[in-house]
Amino acid sequence: MKSIKHTMLCWKVDPDECARCGVDPATLPEVALVDWPDERDHSRLWQRTSGACFTHVRKLTAEQRIAFVFSEALGMHLRDRVPMDAIHRALWELDEYRYFLPPDTPAPAGKERAGRPAEDHPLYPYTATIGGL
Repeated sequence: MKSIKHTMLCWKVDPDECARCGVDPATLPEVALVDWPDERDHSRLWQRTSGACFTHVRKLTAEQRIAFVFSEALGMHLRDRVPMDAIHRALWELDEYRYFLPPDTPAPAGKERAGRPAEDHPLYPYTATIGGL
């Protein structure tokens, strides 16, 4: 599994812009996770990036990272019109996303729901106050 502390979120907004940059948008996933630091400059293929590429994200507490990931997911969908299933498929690999979805949330196609529930995850104690915010 991955953490947003060491991972960039990358997504495309306008397929025509991808094509103008010499990238075939059909070969590029709508959302991808790229390890940070991005030594091979792989993230340049997407139009938007977030996550570990920003110093403040790497310094967030566990609770703040969970909120950040869900906030970015909503922004990708509502602001940039990225399909929710593409977001769900990509973010499934992030601890801050996967373990804090409702337990009856289905896994993306081709993935398994197997794994620890949030209560058994090391980040869980930090989420106890989220409901009281």
